[in-house]
Amino acid sequence: MDEYEIVGAGGPVSINKEYRILFPYNGKFCKVIRFCIAKDGSINFSPYVKGANQMALQKVNPDKKGNIHVEYGVGDITYKEDIKSNNILKVNYHASGIINHGNDRSKSKPIREITSEHELCMIILMHPLKMSLVDKINIKRSDMVTWFEIKEEYPIFTSITLTKHGVPPTFIPKGRLRWVQLLQFTTGQDMVGDMDLRFYFFEGNSGPWPTECGCLMQLT
Repeated sequence: MDEYEIVGAGGPVSINKEYRILFPYNGKFCKVIRFCIAKDGSINFSPYVKGANQMALQKVNPDKKGNIHVEYGVGDITYKEDIKSNNILKVNYHASGIINHGNDRSKSKPIREITSEHELCMIILMHPLKMSLVDKINIKRSDMVTWFEIKEEYPIFTSITLTKHGVPPTFIPKGRLRWVQLLQFTTGQDMVGDMDLRFYFFEGNSGPWPTECGCLMQLT
């Protein structure tokens, strides 16, 4: 595999404003993730998928080396007509640590207790042609574009981490790191304070792209 220069971008983001992360592909731009941060520090995010009609929830465990293996098409499937939210892939990571996804609720680490870098989830992405492509004219001022070259033979994954502002990165991606989007937000809540939200884009092993999008979350 070729050697790449790891690059990234960052800056502050506003509260209660939706942002999109895109990467260039064949002269267009692939919408990867949209997210919004609430005033209490809660984080809403979802991958972009065309015509999504179901959400599959699957409990995954790392092997002895810490690698995570996903069986596509396996798990508890909830269909679009049964999900209350208009966006079936939306995940709400509440400041209290409650995670709302589909019609289900899980528990993880409260945001106010996060001091070191904590991985919220890993997002599995399908091939750009299976997601949502837009022309350059449709890019918004609030959009964040990741300027790295997509290699067809290497699927791209994204891990989202959260930590107190200014804490050095400790997260080790599960593949070759290509881009880091480092964002800072301030909630005004004393219990939460200033936080850094980081999106790590990395390559998986050479092979076919996943046939589904999904979020693998760390639950307690």
